[in-house]
Amino acid sequence: MSNTSYVNDAPLVMSTIVWSVKQIIKMVENGTVSMSNIIQRSFVWDVMRMSLLIHSILYGFPVPVFWANKVDGLNDKGKSIKIYDLLDGKQRITTLCKFVKGEFALTNVPPIMFEDEMFELEGKKFEDLPEDMQETILAYSLTVKSYDNMSDDQKRELFKRLNNGKPLSTKEKNIANCLDILSVSELANHSFFDAVLTDKAKESRKAIPLVVKMSEMLTKSASEISFESKVFNETMEKVELSDVVKANIRKTLDKALAVYNLFGDDAKGAKRKFVSETNFISLVPYIWKAEEQGISDQLLADFVKSIFTGKVSVSERYASAARAASAKTSSIMARDEELSKAWGEFFKVDEEEPVAESESETVEEETVAEEKHYYGMRMRGASPSCQPDGFDEIREDPSGKYYNILVYSRRLTEKEEHDYELDHLYD
Repeated sequence: MSNTSYVNDAPLVMSTIVWSVKQIIKMVENGTVSMSNIIQRSFVWDVMRMSLLIHSILYGFPVPVFWANKVDGLNDKGKSIKIYDLLDGKQRITTLCKFVKGEFALTNVPPIMFEDEMFELEGKKFEDLPEDMQETILAYSLTVKSYDNMSDDQKRELFKRLNNGKPLSTKEKNIANCLDILSVSELANHSFFDAVLTDKAKESRKAIPLVVKMSEMLTKSASEISFESKVFNETMEKVELSDVVKANIRKTLDKALAVYNLFGDDAKGAKRKFVSETNFISLVPYIWKAEEQGISDQLLADFVKSIFTGKVSVSERYASAARAASAKTSSIMARDEELSKAWGEFFKVDEEEPVAESESETVEEETVAEEKHYYGMRMRGASPSCQPDGFDEIREDPSGKYYNILVYSRRLTEKEEHDYELDHLYD
């Protein structure tokens, strides 16, 4: 059964409002209509789709109903007002605002009968239309269905039901069924995705499954992850992001954007490979590792360039695992193992702090042996947020009893051992 947590809230009461285009543009300008809800994707319509909407209004075709959540807010003078937070309709209202303000000309639309003659719309801006046509657009009635102060669970369920009524692709159905669509959508609006995704990818909301894949890479070991459709469809539907995971994803995206912006013209190939889906998702744990260990953006960018330009080559095994059956667990594990080797070659991982190969300074060896404590991971492998901070090393367990062996320079507390399901092995 799908999530029904919304039933704990009082049943919804819907109001129907009719606004003219002129009214709704004014309400957008004064802030009483908001289009910033995280469920709404960024504006992605091209000129032809915008033009078709304007033609529909002039010809008399219907414009679909808008959906909104009416909430309490303040205007710029601090006065209490009601704000209509749009849950569906951003593309259409933004189009109307842009056209009336003269920001685009009609493209690839048929002429229309006007005063018993065919009037050519092609290439016309709002100001180029006859006054009667301008008035037809401004006076056109838009129907808005609104609810009062919806809960997050109710908004999530409304989003799901609005989208389930459309002929959706498998990916779109996954998005519509996503349990934590609000949190995932918020992260999918990160400026990293704006910078690296094409308009077509943004329109298809490609960032949403990418965020879910990031959460998998940051909370599980590679051996526990599969991006095959039969598995990932269920992952998309059931995902719930804790505050910690959301914060970690956001920091990872911040770091990734900083690295992306450091690539110059001399590294266009590495820049392109860095943001391809398979490579980026594979690198997510290492971007997060760099963030945790305080590795500079430039040094991380140098590492990325090195693995995609041949200085420390990603092996043929990685390349093969990125080409064929890349969504399988075995391929995810292979890529992770090869990236781990590349990380180890680029950084001096046996030192207390990572040091790039290109650095000329050396670190003196410790003359006094540090106390070491070893812990077996009973329930999962090592990955971000799955073990206490401050470990010195991750080892494989040759006996196969534990997923990994963690090495610390301190004795963990009983609470840490219990919470992370660790066995203290030996000093």
